[in-house]
Amino acid sequence: MGKWVLSSVTRPVDGASSEDKSWWGVMSLIWLVVVGAFAYGAVFANGLADLASFVGEKLGGFLDRLLGTQQFADLGSQLLRSLALTQASVLFGRMLLAFLAALVLANLAVVVGGWLARRFVLGNARFGFLQAIDFYGRLAVVPGGLLLLAFVMAFFSTSGGIFFAGIAAILWEFSVLFGVLAGENQRKGDTFWLKLLAFVANAVILGVGNGIAGLVLGSAVRGILRQ
Repeated sequence: MGKWVLSSVTRPVDGASSEDKSWWGVMSLIWLVVVGAFAYGAVFANGLADLASFVGEKLGGFLDRLLGTQQFADLGSQLLRSLALTQASVLFGRMLLAFLAALVLANLAVVVGGWLARRFVLGNARFGFLQAIDFYGRLAVVPGGLLLLAFVMAFFSTSGGIFFAGIAAILWEFSVLFGVLAGENQRKGDTFWLKLLAFVANAVILGVGNGIAGLVLGSAVRGILRQ
């Protein structure tokens, strides 16, 4: 697997071979889902804690100026940060399964949409479903690594976590677009119109998948609010 991962980093598309490595692609996509959930959860929790710390410091500073003391600014910052971290961690823990399910649905839509667009719209009969898993699994390796960095950085610098998570999201979105547009046209029609049709078909699948994922998250949020 080490050679597959290294090849996926250095030559994600050109380094692919005809040998079936779909299980490695599955593991890569699973890794993207799991590390993505924890990375965005960590960024959310620490971002909320930073905001609470800022508010606590300002409120404490106001009390210090009002009472002529020098202790409430630090106390308010530490207290609200601790409270925010605790509540964010509890919220993330209660939504973790729903968040993982939503990410699985979203990434499954990526694979299915790319496969349908290239196989049936562009007419590439050699692009089977297992090859689609391997293809997108290879493209997921670098974003997965960036999300791991985002998870680690979130505990030291929220802005650093946001930066790496944002780069990972942009790279993955480009990979999704590239997966369709890079497909070889095997039909007699004009390549431009067929690739446009493939892009639209892929967008429809992505819209359905992300819509269902949004319903799963929304249902989890409503369940929490009702308690």
